[in-house]
Amino acid sequence: MKEPKTVVDFLNHSIDIFEQRDEEYGSNYKDAGKVLDILFPCGINICGEVEMTRFGLFRNCLNKLMRYSKNFEKGGHEDSLTDLRTYSAMLSEIDKENNMEIF
Repeated sequence: MKEPKTVVDFLNHSIDIFEQRDEEYGSNYKDAGKVLDILFPCGINICGEVEMTRFGLFRNCLNKLMRYSKNFEKGGHEDSLTDLRTYSAMLSEIDKENNMEIF
């Protein structure tokens, strides 16, 4: 596809990317609520910048695990593991900077 320049080009490019990802990972974005509900059966109370950042990174980790699981039978998904390591390290840094017990 040529480099997008117009609104229609950008939207078509997004459709192409969505279709590629959906083929590779399935509609795992639809499963996120189910998984989060299992992990946090009483809900989760997050407020403030640090907690929002921590939850955002946690959610990124979860997304990568979900993507990996969709490809488990095919041997996994190396990019998701790389991203998971990165997000996990970022979360560790935020926890450490904010005096969270991590070890």
